[in-house]
Amino acid sequence: MLKNKKLFWQFFGAHIIILFLAVGFVSLYTGYEGRKIFKEQWIAELEMHAELAAAMFQVAGSRFIGNEDCRKFFMRLSALDRQRFTLILPDGSVVGDTKAEPLAMESHGMRPEVREARTTGSGRRERYSSTLGRQMLYVARRVPADMRQPEQAILRVSVPMTTLYQKISASNQQTFVMVVVVLLTTLGLSYLAALRIVGPVSDLQSGLTRIENGEYSFRLKLPPVPHLSDLVRSINQTADSLERHIRELEEERNLRALILKNMELGVIAVDSDQRIMNANQSALDLLNAHARNIDGGYIGEVIRYPKLLKFLDLSRESQTKMEAEMCVELEAESGDERVLTMQANALKDPQGNRIGTLIILTDITRIRKLETVRQDFVDNVSHELRTPITSIKGFSETLLDGAMEDPETCRHFIGIIARQSEQLEQIVHDLLELSRLDQSVNKELECCETPVREMLENAVELCQNRVMDLKAFVKIDCQKELFVNAHAGLIEQALVNLIDNALKYGCGENSKAVEVTARREGVTVKIEVRDFGAGIERSHLSRIFERFYRVDGGRSRELGGSGLGLAIVKHIVMIHHGIVEVASEHGCGSTFTMILPDGNQPESAGT
Repeated sequence: MLKNKKLFWQFFGAHIIILFLAVGFVSLYTGYEGRKIFKEQWIAELEMHAELAAAMFQVAGSRFIGNEDCRKFFMRLSALDRQRFTLILPDGSVVGDTKAEPLAMESHGMRPEVREARTTGSGRRERYSSTLGRQMLYVARRVPADMRQPEQAILRVSVPMTTLYQKISASNQQTFVMVVVVLLTTLGLSYLAALRIVGPVSDLQSGLTRIENGEYSFRLKLPPVPHLSDLVRSINQTADSLERHIRELEEERNLRALILKNMELGVIAVDSDQRIMNANQSALDLLNAHARNIDGGYIGEVIRYPKLLKFLDLSRESQTKMEAEMCVELEAESGDERVLTMQANALKDPQGNRIGTLIILTDITRIRKLETVRQDFVDNVSHELRTPITSIKGFSETLLDGAMEDPETCRHFIGIIARQSEQLEQIVHDLLELSRLDQSVNKELECCETPVREMLENAVELCQNRVMDLKAFVKIDCQKELFVNAHAGLIEQALVNLIDNALKYGCGENSKAVEVTARREGVTVKIEVRDFGAGIERSHLSRIFERFYRVDGGRSRELGGSGLGLAIVKHIVMIHHGIVEVASEHGCGSTFTMILPDGNQPESAGT
């Protein structure tokens, strides 16, 4: 079955039309020329017969013409041949005829062929015969043919045109049969040739359509037709090259898309009509844009930040790189903002013509926060150092100005200087400790399996002076079988800071107890330090672990705090990949919890 009938009939139909036109023209031309040649042959035959008869009569002489022998000769001639012979005397009278009685015939002297024969020696005509009542072909011959001799008679030979037409018709029938045979044979051969060519051409067309639709791996089969085979081979080679180039382009495009998708920087490409050509997900996330399929849309419809749109307009007017900052509100309730830097560069085609603008967005919120933290840290350190230094300087100057002469005053001032020096030393020590912990964040700790109860007891022992001064007591609740994979020295330091804070700020007139508990929860070890003092207001909890942050600054300095103890605790827990939490309610005490991961804890350890 044909795959493409339309293509087949376009090819084979043209062959049929050309074949029929050619055969029709040849048939008509051949028929016309055949009829003409056949007629000329008949005329030549009639002329030959006329010439023979004229020669015979010329040999017989004038005595033969018109006598009884002449009439008998014509009677015998009429029985032997279908041709009509007529003998006409110079006066036009007919003395012999093979088809009619001569005596009954009118004068033939004025017949066209007879007059032409008298003038030129021979004559011919195709005309209607009034004697026989049919169309006849006449050939006349002068006897003798030599125009210099006196005329004896005119011999005319004729044949009915129907006889000629019958001969031509029989010839035409034979020719028609031959034409039909040739036509059918040619049609069959053309049909087979069309099938042989149209089939591969149809396959070629469908194959090219598949390649055009994106099936670049499809290859055409080589057809049996040599020229088409060369063409298909060239197409397959072109398809190989096209597939390779498209694969390379797709890989390059996918790589670019993957890079853009995984970039933390936001990238937006805008054309000269303010339509978005491309934008990665990071750009949408940074700008809180939740639209999808934004390519081709106007940037003003997708992103509703006037500062960004104004920056884009300014960058279009400038040929140099531009940079600016903007803030993006995260949540209306929280009031938090994201700080972004915007960089704009001109997009140019290979010819150097500007076709758009490339905007790169960078989230510098953390950098700005770190800068704020650093500035706050510098301010806090300056403030914390200024107080003891000012006190030491002031009381030293007072002593130098004469207060040393009074022993009691001198002892009092020196005591203050000593306490302020201790406070200054504590601040410097804690700062150095924080610096050391910061440097250890990305380093591997030397951890080992350590009994938790032992660490708790060591920390409580280090706080005994504070416990005795406050007449407080510390309760430890921990099983001896509980172990944790940690750095014992650092965990003890964190516990000392938490217990010391609980004693200083949680022990009052109504409560002198501090509870330290430890237990296993899943793959973690949870250590809690709880006091029953005044507690911490909720507004302070989010910042309680910041450096130099104090809930009650005056009381903290009075008790000798540096403001860095909880920050040190947080850093120690962080380098153990754990978390530290605080739960407190004003008037009900506070609970600080360290949660330490312990994936290497043996299964035999108790909980």
